[in-house]
Amino acid sequence: MSDFITGKNAHLRLDNAAGTPTDISSYITSLTPTSNTEEFGVKVWKAERVAKVAGFKEEDWEIKGPWTPEADTFWRGIAGEDEGKGINYEFGPDGDAAGKTKFTGTANATHYEIDETSAEGVVNYTARLSILTKVVGTFSA
Repeated sequence: MSDFITGKNAHLRLDNAAGTPTDISSYITSLTPTSNTEEFGVKVWKAERVAKVAGFKEEDWEIKGPWTPEADTFWRGIAGEDEGKGINYEFGPDGDAAGKTKFTGTANATHYEIDETSAEGVVNYTARLSILTKVVGTFSA
């Protein structure tokens, strides 16, 4: 059985507003992917069951982290802006060392907001990426 990993070594690089790949791993505490595939029911004559076929796929990543001026500048420059359409990403859930799993592709930065600010905790932000393309590979040396 494989060893389990923690997220502490995770790596995310995204294009900034100028199109420059930027490692934003130090601005992130969590990345939660959600995906969905539409299903269409096909009902044909004399069939006892509905056949389901897969339709469009969608995948979104919700990214959370501590708010900093640097994180704010990064996300405000791309979220919901033309500069945030079709940006490149590189994600390594277990880091970016050679041989580790790597997801690359393009995404749209669709959302950014500062979460609740209170005297009892850290100010955080939430951002979202809509994944357009995704390729699975490994990091090289």
